[in-house]
Amino acid sequence: MLVFNLTRLLKIKGISNPTRFFMNMGYSKSIAYRMSKNDTYNFTTNKLEQLCLALNCSPNDLFEYIPEKNSTITPSHPLNHLIRHDKSQIIHSLLHELPIEKILELADLVKKEENQTNNDNKKETH
Repeated sequence: MLVFNLTRLLKIKGISNPTRFFMNMGYSKSIAYRMSKNDTYNFTTNKLEQLCLALNCSPNDLFEYIPEKNSTITPSHPLNHLIRHDKSQIIHSLLHELPIEKILELADLVKKEENQTNNDNKKETH
């Protein structure tokens, strides 16, 4: 079964108040609340694009594939790439155990990687 799983991405991105986040994007309070709870919501491709831009993600990041109990798809089927394993708790535990100096080193490494990715993307567009 293919499901819309926005809360997973919000957790990974560290968005602690999803309702406020969606309201800042222009959604009504009721729609924002429903979205923050993974309540099914009909998206136009335009709204899906806005979410991807705001969250710096692809549509694949917003969906999860949960195989049915008697699923018969092959291991090489592309839907298998959408099977998610919640690593946010593992990441949280790892960060909790690290001393602050190591967390700061990790943040520097991530920032360097991000800068390198941004530079590579700029080179590709020129």
